[in-house]
Amino acid sequence: MKTCPICNVESNEIEEHGESLYRKCLICNLLWRDPPHEDSTGYYESVNPTYAINQSKQELYQAVLRKAEKYLSKPGSVLDIGCGVGGFLDIAKDRGWETFGIEPVEQLVEIANSRGHSVKSGVLSTQKKTSSRFDLITYWDVLMLVENPLDEIQRAADLLLDDGLLFLRVRNHKVVRKIDEFWKIAGTQTGFKNPAVFHPFNYETATMKKLFAKNNLEFQIMGGALTSGDAYGVGKKGKWVEYTKRSFGLFSSKVEQMSGNRYIFSPTLETWAKRRIASTG
Repeated sequence: MKTCPICNVESNEIEEHGESLYRKCLICNLLWRDPPHEDSTGYYESVNPTYAINQSKQELYQAVLRKAEKYLSKPGSVLDIGCGVGGFLDIAKDRGWETFGIEPVEQLVEIANSRGHSVKSGVLSTQKKTSSRFDLITYWDVLMLVENPLDEIQRAADLLLDDGLLFLRVRNHKVVRKIDEFWKIAGTQTGFKNPAVFHPFNYETATMKKLFAKNNLEFQIMGGALTSGDAYGVGKKGKWVEYTKRSFGLFSSKVEQMSGNRYIFSPTLETWAKRRIASTG
């Protein structure tokens, strides 16, 4: 894939990370694997970190739902893309939301449905057209696996009610790349795993701005809060990972606040978006 899937141009440079080749768009800074395919289904079936990750995101789930409920004035209907076993949907249901999901791993679909959610198998691009519309659509660290992000976001926007919200959480790869560089200098002798992960598609603030502007959505991008604990098993025994994340989270939040959202140092990005409603005046 030589053409940037967001900018639709071939202005890019090749980089090597690990054993894979990547292209970086010189316009929006999207970094994507060439070829981009990753068997995410096989990953979750073999490693299945779903339960540990859900546990580490409990506070994040609650915060997103509180914000959506404040905007909507009450719980509504929520569609979680790549919902896994339904960890986020469990909390939403407890708060009074009507819960729906889409998940490519059939085993996880069965588990999510058994927990009382309405979850369909597959990905958004393969779903049949429906008249259903939702108050909230969420992507929890899923967009990094989607090969056509422009089409994906447009499809999601089309499923929103007029006053509905779209929420996405992705890795902030501008920061992740710096973490990777630091680890290669100072972390290789520690025995800890490299916390920097390169996905098939990697985003930063400029990339997300281009993506949402092209879909004609109103949006706000901010640094995301970090998960609790060490769900990915980066460190050894002890709480150093937790302390480091908390310290870095406080630092990045303060910088973002003082700079008026100009500088985002968090390793994650959160984007809130909604449809532009044409003026009738």
